[in-house]
Amino acid sequence: PESLPTAAPDVRPAVAAAATAGVRFAPKPELANPSGAVHGGAMTLRAVTAAQAAMPDRERYDVQAVRVVFVRPGHGEMVALTRVRHAGRSLRLVDVDLVPVGADGDPVADKPMVQVQVTFRAARS
Repeated sequence: PESLPTAAPDVRPAVAAAATAGVRFAPKPELANPSGAVHGGAMTLRAVTAAQAAMPDRERYDVQAVRVVFVRPGHGEMVALTRVRHAGRSLRLVDVDLVPVGADGDPVADKPMVQVQVTFRAARS
């Protein structure tokens, strides 16, 4: 996605009480499943990408686990609402909701299509 922020290896992410709008994903017809919705694997990959984008020092962390809940089929442009729940030295937890974009261009926060929790571990050097 074009909205992916650049990495900042020496900046630890701030733990947040509320989610903030992050990465936007344009509609891609090639990612649709036979029923026309975005394929679940593609939505999972989008959520993991958004979780990584929420961590400025992401280059030093590997994805350890991904927990996904598919709430409703995904269509059209999506925005990732991300929240860093824990930002320790070796463990990071990031929550991501992929939500549709409303007619006004703002995220529709109360209509998540997928809810994901991503766990990161510090990469071994």
